[in-house]
Amino acid sequence: MFRNYLKIAVRSLWKNKSFSALNIAGLAMGLAAFLLILLYVKDELSYDRFNEKADRTYRIDTDIRFGGSDFFIASAPDPLMKTLQQEFPQIESAVRFRNNGNLTLKKGDQNIVEDRVIYTDASLFDVFTLPVLDGNPREMLKEPKTVVITETMAEKYFDKTAVAGQFIETANGNMKIAGVIKDVPKNSHFNFDFFISLETLEESRSNHWLGNNFNTYIALRPGTDPKTVSDGLRGIVTRYVAPQLKGLLNSTLEEIESRGEYLRYSLIPLTRIHLHSSRMSELGANSNIQYVYIFSAVAIFILLIACVNFMNLSTARSGNRAREVGIRKVMGSQRRNLILQFLAESTVLSTVSLLLAIFLATAFLPWFNQLSGKTLVIQDNINAAVIAVLIGFALLVGILAGSYPAFFLSGFSPIKVLKGRLANGLKTSWMRNSLVVFQFGISIFLIVGTVVIYNQLNYIRNKETGFNRDQVLVLNDTYVMGKNAKTFKEEIIRAGAGKHMTITGYLPTGSYRNTDVVFKEATANPSSTATMQIWQVDEDYVPTLGMQMVKGRNFSRDFADSSAVMINEAAAKLLGYTDPVGQTLYMPEGPYGTKITPYNIVGVVKDFNFNSMRETVGPLLLMNRMERGAMAISLPAGNIEKSVETIKGLWMKFAPHQPIRYAFMDEDFNRIYETEQRTGKISLAFSTLAVIIACLGLFGLAAYAAEQRTKEIGIRKVLGASVTGIVQMLSKDFLKLVAIAAVIAFPFAWWAMNNWLENFAYRSAITWWIFAATAGITLLIAILTVSYQAIRAALMNPVKSLKSE
Repeated sequence: MFRNYLKIAVRSLWKNKSFSALNIAGLAMGLAAFLLILLYVKDELSYDRFNEKADRTYRIDTDIRFGGSDFFIASAPDPLMKTLQQEFPQIESAVRFRNNGNLTLKKGDQNIVEDRVIYTDASLFDVFTLPVLDGNPREMLKEPKTVVITETMAEKYFDKTAVAGQFIETANGNMKIAGVIKDVPKNSHFNFDFFISLETLEESRSNHWLGNNFNTYIALRPGTDPKTVSDGLRGIVTRYVAPQLKGLLNSTLEEIESRGEYLRYSLIPLTRIHLHSSRMSELGANSNIQYVYIFSAVAIFILLIACVNFMNLSTARSGNRAREVGIRKVMGSQRRNLILQFLAESTVLSTVSLLLAIFLATAFLPWFNQLSGKTLVIQDNINAAVIAVLIGFALLVGILAGSYPAFFLSGFSPIKVLKGRLANGLKTSWMRNSLVVFQFGISIFLIVGTVVIYNQLNYIRNKETGFNRDQVLVLNDTYVMGKNAKTFKEEIIRAGAGKHMTITGYLPTGSYRNTDVVFKEATANPSSTATMQIWQVDEDYVPTLGMQMVKGRNFSRDFADSSAVMINEAAAKLLGYTDPVGQTLYMPEGPYGTKITPYNIVGVVKDFNFNSMRETVGPLLLMNRMERGAMAISLPAGNIEKSVETIKGLWMKFAPHQPIRYAFMDEDFNRIYETEQRTGKISLAFSTLAVIIACLGLFGLAAYAAEQRTKEIGIRKVLGASVTGIVQMLSKDFLKLVAIAAVIAFPFAWWAMNNWLENFAYRSAITWWIFAATAGITLLIAILTVSYQAIRAALMNPVKSLKSE
């Protein structure tokens, strides 16, 4: 019997090839998009869960409010780890990380700069699950100048992985390879290739509680409530941090807290870091749970559109089979048999759609990986449970879509059906119209979201940032030149390859940052203390980056500016100065800030964005000091390629064994908003897909409507109706539905995107034209979709249509 149902179902679907193709295509595309986004969301939620102790591992974060600024830091003081281990028996193991810059390695006569470098404790393998390929994990990293490398680096430098005990040559001497581990999984919130022993750094053995340079992780013993540790962190601040604060600021912790300022430690679960942490000193670029919610919603929306589409077309087409049902019942078919027949047809369609969806998802996965910046593999994510869920879902959609014809049509009286009384009732359906409104409402919502995202990105690209980033070349690693950096700079100017140049790693789009305190008085007084960024720059910094002086002057070689500083407008406001030029600031220097040094303010720089547009411009102080981490070159207009080639040639002259690494500043600026750019591209792709799926349904429904009104159209044409009039008659009902969908979707879209924009301190407005453009685009697409069928019906010979009826 089942075989008979299946055979009839296939024949029926083949007879109506166009509707079957539309149904299968719409549902398959929706399922494929759902699968792709599901892979993305699953990957995002899997971060750090490969660690065996992931569910009881925590990072210690630091929150500081002081000197008019707030700081949320992903690191803690050096002595905190060992102190916690001594005072909390609940802690099973702990480890620290210290990011101390890149590593220059020698391979033959060439220097190779490796960026994925971190300093860490020997207890690394007690906390994190990093499979060892060569070496003894219990002995690794206990000695200074030892390093653990990944298998990729072992193959790169030694062409094999069994290299424990060998030495690797660096610019600062040899390092002993303590072991080789498998590459850190992609779904880790940190991803390094070189793990150097923290014993190499002298600062790792200090007792300095006021610096927060060490990312600190603890693994609790099984069954331990993390609250027992987090509640005790207040006592650590009181016993260890407070005395050093008093020594620096002449103020007790109670006095500091009475002014609303604080220093706190907190715990964040390891598995929450990737999606819920965006602090200073992160070990890598994290994502945002908000985007997981957005993409999950998009996936569900597209799947709903596809399912609604499938059910709409199935129910619409079923009306034409009412006479078939009547004849079957007259010939003796039981209602149970008719129900099974309709359900069989629907489930065949949904099953074929599922198979096609898996094929489409596999085919488009490389494109999706490029779009999302992932390396997803379907085979790694498909198992028996997933297959069972997909098959169950396909069957569920098929049953739901087939339920209307199965239970509704099969229950009609055959006499009424054969007399044609049922047909008129099926020409319109409030349920079908509601589903069309639902489809286009979601599509319009997604289109508005995409337009707002792109509008914000365009706003960021074109907003005045306070510095010039166009045609500015940034050279990294200029510290390798030492004192020759100045000569290198002069040679570039002499060759005409640069208009202005500045030597410093502290660039608006760079990674160098330094937060410290300044005093308005010669003695440390919390009431006159401010916290801000303090950068070391030279005299050419302001002209090279095209910054503006609001008051005073720039640093100059014509003055003895060794004790001169400049501040930005935000710092002047924080310090309470209306005329800062000539004022004196004091900064703690030397070991633990024991020496207070005066500096004179010679100028005020107009505020410029040195952080993301998500944040307001913070206070900044510029010191006239040499810092050789990088070099920014303002290139002359004209042949940029020639200037770059000249600079490359001079680099080879001054640093022949060091590969040149450079980037344009505008590229670095755009890289800051890489997540938003990816979100925009993914939103655009899936919004377009949602509209296509909705239009497939609209196309099918328009064809169905035209078919149902064939006789009416013929009579109207005989009575003199024009083609235009008939097209308007057939189109207006669908366009009304699209207009209603827009009215319903717009408030929800405005609310959702307004919440998204609140993540940015500088944001574009959601203006009326966004909604007008979306409505116009959607109506135009709907008109084009419906008009094809309407014009086709209107041009049909009335004699033929009346004869067929």
